[in-house]
Amino acid sequence: MEKVHGGDIYSYERKMLDFSANISPLGIQPEIIEAISKSYINADKYPDTEYKKLRQSIAEMENTDAKNIVCGNGAAEIIFDTVHAVKPKTVLLTAPSFAEYEKAADTVNCRKVFYTLKEENGFALYEDYLKLITDDTDMLFLCTPNNPTGRCVSDDMVFRILDKCRKTGTLAVIDECFLDFVKGGREMSALKYIDSYKNLLIVKAFTKMFAIPGIRLGYGVCSDRELIDKIYSTRQPWNISCTAEAAGEAACLIADRVIKETADYIEHERDFICGRLEALGIKYYTASANFILFRAFEGLKELMADKGVLIRSCSNYRGLDGSYYRTAVKGHEDNIKMLAALEECLWQRR
Repeated sequence: MEKVHGGDIYSYERKMLDFSANISPLGIQPEIIEAISKSYINADKYPDTEYKKLRQSIAEMENTDAKNIVCGNGAAEIIFDTVHAVKPKTVLLTAPSFAEYEKAADTVNCRKVFYTLKEENGFALYEDYLKLITDDTDMLFLCTPNNPTGRCVSDDMVFRILDKCRKTGTLAVIDECFLDFVKGGREMSALKYIDSYKNLLIVKAFTKMFAIPGIRLGYGVCSDRELIDKIYSTRQPWNISCTAEAAGEAACLIADRVIKETADYIEHERDFICGRLEALGIKYYTASANFILFRAFEGLKELMADKGVLIRSCSNYRGLDGSYYRTAVKGHEDNIKMLAALEECLWQRR
C-alpha cells in the first residue's frame, strides 16, 4: 500500500525524529492527559451518540450554536461523511492539496475538476478560480492554509467564493485544520460567515493543535441543520470514544491559551528554519502554518531517514514531483537537528 500521509514512523526499525507530521511542538497539555486518564472510568459505558457535552464545549470555543456542530473520528471522517451525505456529481478541487478530498470524491464516482496552484505564483489562489464554480459544481474543497503549500486564502477571496457558491448552489467545504497555527488565524476564519451562508461547512480538528493524533477527534461547523442530519445518517453510532470526548472537552477549556502560545512559538521557529534554508541555498515557499514546503533533489527523504530524520516527500501530491518536500516546524532543539541533518545531506549530494 502506498503511503500517502506523514507520520509513518512504523516502517523504520530505529527511532525517528518525525518532521513528516504537522503536530504542535508544545505537545499534549497536562489538562488533556489528566482528562484522558480519568476517562477510562467510563469505558464500561457506551458514549453518548449525540456527544452533547462535547458539542456544547466546541460551540462555546467557536462562539456558535451547538446544533451547528458535527463531531468525527478525526477531520478525515467529516470529509468522507460529508461526501457520502451529499453524493455530489461534480467536485472542484485544488492541486496540490490534501489527498483525502480526492479520495473521498472517488468513493462516490463523481466528476473531479481541478484548479492548479502554480509554483510561479507561489501556489496562491487567484480570481480565475471563481470561474470554475458553476451551476454544475455540487461541492468544492478548499484548504486554508493549504496543505502542503502553507498558503492562506485571503478573507476577501473566501467571501467571494461563498457568495459565488450560494448563487450556484455549491457546498463549500473549507478545511481550517491548520488555521489556528497562523498568528491572527482566528480572525481569518470563515466561522464568521456560518450563520449567513448555509452552503458553508468548516472542517477542524483537535489532532494538530492539541497534539493528540492518536486519539482521533475532529469536527465540522455548518448552519444547515438538514446537512448535519444527513451526515449523521451516513455513519455508524458511537464513532467517537469516551476517551476522545474527554480529551476534546478538556482541550476546549484551554484553547485560547494554547492557540496563542502555539501560534507565537510557530512564527518564531518557522522564521528560524526559513532563514537557515535560505542560507543553505534551498528554495522554500512562503508559509503561514506549522510546516514549510521546499524544493531540493529526489532521494532526499531517504538520505534524511538514514540520519534518523523523517520528512514528507510530496511526490504523491497532484502537481508536485519527487523534488518537493514538506517539513514540520517543531521544537527549537529538534529544528536544529533537522537542519543539521539536511546540511549533511546537501554536502553528501555535492
